[in-house]
Amino acid sequence: MKNILFLQLENEQSPKPIKRLNKFIEVAKHHGLDLKTLNYRLISDNKIDQSHLYSQIKEAHGFLITSTHLLSDGKIREEINSRLKEGAIAFADLPQPTQPPKDGDLFFQELGLEPTSIRANAKVGNSIITEGTHPGLIECHRHGFEYGFRDADLFEGVNSLLLMQPNGLGCFGNAKPILSLPINEISLIDLRKDLFVDGLSRPEFPIMGISAKDDWKGKVIATTAGFIVDPYTNIFDYTFSGIEGGNNLKLTENLVRIISEGFPPQIHTWQEVYSLIHKIELKIFDITQNLLSAKFGDMWFMASCPNSILEKCKQRNTNQFPDAKLYIYLDLIDFKNIWKENWNHFSRFFITSSVANPNKNNSLNFFQELNEIRKIIAHPIRQVHSGSEHPSSEDIALLKNTLIDLNSFQV
Repeated sequence: MKNILFLQLENEQSPKPIKRLNKFIEVAKHHGLDLKTLNYRLISDNKIDQSHLYSQIKEAHGFLITSTHLLSDGKIREEINSRLKEGAIAFADLPQPTQPPKDGDLFFQELGLEPTSIRANAKVGNSIITEGTHPGLIECHRHGFEYGFRDADLFEGVNSLLLMQPNGLGCFGNAKPILSLPINEISLIDLRKDLFVDGLSRPEFPIMGISAKDDWKGKVIATTAGFIVDPYTNIFDYTFSGIEGGNNLKLTENLVRIISEGFPPQIHTWQEVYSLIHKIELKIFDITQNLLSAKFGDMWFMASCPNSILEKCKQRNTNQFPDAKLYIYLDLIDFKNIWKENWNHFSRFFITSSVANPNKNNSLNFFQELNEIRKIIAHPIRQVHSGSEHPSSEDIALLKNTLIDLNSFQV
């Protein structure tokens, strides 16, 4: 199942549950998407496995952003930008601007999206307000203000919204507003000064926008008005209907569908598989040679290789390469047995914060998976009759993740 990556950092071993998004998660699953937090893995007490962190971003189908905190990390911004360039779609429920501004705010400012400190409140006599309703709940109708709904796909079947505490959203550059409130239906408060704002020079108050960089296939849809969260009651006993208000659920369904369909399908080739296997096999050899030669010296192969593999390599040596070492005749699967035979040297590569004593057989299973894929690319006829014209995304992901893991090994 494809993932929507929620930019909330959690420990992989004990992630906290995602709060107040149960209905959103249900809608996402209906469209074949899982909502997952960005999980970190500890290598030591204070060191995070960076490659594992960024690989989650590289494989995300879409993004949910409710805070700019993690976007303050330049590498995270870079990886998300790269994924959006490839076609991913991000939905951002933007918080009100911070003082002082965070570095993560730059992500949206570069897109021309900037939340303001001016909040809309319901105006008695124009908006429907019932007793006990928070003034920050704004009922927004398409009828009479069609101009405010400016994205036919996103607002398909949406005629009325009940929005929570909407702030203004500045849109400039490549950004354009796609949902606005009529100024004559609301009152405005500057939250920084706690004062009413007399009015704006325009008849609308933008609260949702869309933007993309020129070379992106994907886009960012941003809002400053809450509508995707589960219903809840705050400490002052005000009830917020969240996703259940108006046509909020329909808007959420449209949004998730757009995220699901927005990323163009990627067709992988067997040449791509060959390239990855090529890099993986060379990396496995480098790790093997470097580690065992540090223990056994230049004769590492003769000293550490199982006899059955040594004999096979000797039989393959026809003096075609008279100055070559015997190890050039190794098959990929042979490295599994070499690592198994010398497990006391290789086991440390599989130790994590949660696995102090890794199981030898389970840890080395990846060699078998790699070998099954390699059998297909080594035999073109098998490619034709493998049941698929192209390699699967799962196989590509396995190879890419394996290469990332191998590159992270410190010999």
